[in-house]
Amino acid sequence: MKLPLTRLAFAFLLAASISQAAEQKIYRILPVGDSITEGGKTFSNYRYPLWEKLHAAGYLVEFVGSRSSESRVGPLVHEGHGGKNAEFLAGAVGEYFRTNTADVVLIHAGHNHTNTEAPVPGILAATEKMIRAARAANPKIIVLVAQVIPSGKLPKYEYIPELNNALAQFALRLDTAESPVKIVNQAEDFDWRTDTIDDHVHPNTRGAEKMAAKWFAALTNVIAAPAQTFHPKIIEYKKTGHAVLLPHGFSPTNSASKPRPAIAFFFGGGWTSETPILFYPECAHFAAKGFVELEPVASAF
Repeated sequence: MKLPLTRLAFAFLLAASISQAAEQKIYRILPVGDSITEGGKTFSNYRYPLWEKLHAAGYLVEFVGSRSSESRVGPLVHEGHGGKNAEFLAGAVGEYFRTNTADVVLIHAGHNHTNTEAPVPGILAATEKMIRAARAANPKIIVLVAQVIPSGKLPKYEYIPELNNALAQFALRLDTAESPVKIVNQAEDFDWRTDTIDDHVHPNTRGAEKMAAKWFAALTNVIAAPAQTFHPKIIEYKKTGHAVLLPHGFSPTNSASKPRPAIAFFFGGGWTSETPILFYPECAHFAAKGFVELEPVASAF
């Protein structure tokens, strides 16, 4: 019996993932924070673009947490609590770790206080409480702590530069060889004038991409390199009145010049959801067998 192409492609994806997982660790990543981590209907967050960067680079990761928000590839879970401060998050993370574990924690917690509260010592104490809860569940956990993004909502958030300076020393104090604690400077090159929505607090698409890039760079320094890397060529196939068609191309690893069979994967989603990255393992597999693969994708301009 012949399987439909979509089911056949899914079968290859599953087989490739299982095969790769046998050689490579799957990292469980817990994103912790407030609405900047959770995301919302009117602003962006870093979680999906980070997932995309990791998977496109060949890493096997699973986001974990007690909460869930929709993304381009369906629900991505997290521990982001809109409107809550670091003290609340310390309790929420502690509750999560009582029944779950993670390999990596990403902490971005510093908003939802006011400058008049002089909140820096309390935020540092709450962040340390999160780290201790994480280590109690997994003594080898990796913790990445963000120097938080700046805000134009002043004077409420005038304390953020002081907090970020304190966090750098805080991470050095808690860092160990067995359970690293590394600082990630999310504040550097983040400009609330261009990188946030009109409230001057929450990231727009540009800001979320900047945050994802910072997390990605930090993560790739502390987790093992992937067993398989992908090198697609993004080709501008055609421009229409609504979009640019950009197939992701994989060429045979043997570059001898001769006619080659070709496969085109259509990842679905009506040009608005899902991603061609989902089929990168199959494309790499067939490229190694001498095929040429193209994944058509539309990018609005």
